[in-house]
Amino acid sequence: MLDYALTQLVDGPSLPGLLLLLLPVAVLYWWIRGRGMFLSILASLLILMSVQATGKLLLYPLEIGVRFQDFDPAGLQGRIGAVAVISNGIYRDAVLNDALPSTSSFSRVKRAAHLAGTLGLPIFLSGAESRQGDQADVEFLKALLPPEQSVFVRAGAIGTFEHAAAIASMAREANVQDITVFVSGNHALRTQAALRAEGVRVPVVIVGVRDSIFSASDAMPSFLGFFYWKHALKEYMALAAYLVQGKLAFQDLFVSD
Repeated sequence: MLDYALTQLVDGPSLPGLLLLLLPVAVLYWWIRGRGMFLSILASLLILMSVQATGKLLLYPLEIGVRFQDFDPAGLQGRIGAVAVISNGIYRDAVLNDALPSTSSFSRVKRAAHLAGTLGLPIFLSGAESRQGDQADVEFLKALLPPEQSVFVRAGAIGTFEHAAAIASMAREANVQDITVFVSGNHALRTQAALRAEGVRVPVVIVGVRDSIFSASDAMPSFLGFFYWKHALKEYMALAAYLVQGKLAFQDLFVSD
């Protein structure tokens, strides 16, 4: 449990992670001072967040994407001019210094290649900035694509909005205005809105996983509930920051493509 709390929840802004770390403090305060209100409030919040359904309710408005296995590619025929992929960056072996993309990035590129090949469309590949400042992720991912595939590449994006700007740049280069994009499920709304703000229409966002799909087991407490809360709160904070900074307008979140 402690390993999960330290490595999974305390990674960027994480209210569940903060509450877990405060729990021992609350116990000590109750034991020393005999006042349990802080502990009761903290325990109640943790129990609420541990119920998976509560986290999924927060994720549901964000996960507008369609799972790759759930849509018919023929429905995109004539509606888009390119397929875009966002890379999560790379992992480097600490000893060998070899670079590998994340499993999700690998899967997205292979699926995007299949879709683009089926529809006869180019691929826009946007890579994340690495600590070394190189293009290892996009070069590795580009090598996964068939040699005959038309590929546009940009590297070095930091965050969703820079990925959107990179994709918009490739769209202008290819004279394309309507695309579909492969991205993580909880990033779907933010990615679509950022692309709209850049003048690119995205009728369909394709994802690998949608965590907000409900099941009977969601009424049970689980550490997955904390995981869902963490990612949902992070997305809402990012959307709020984009709105305050003027990078997005409210219509970018709600206008249909």
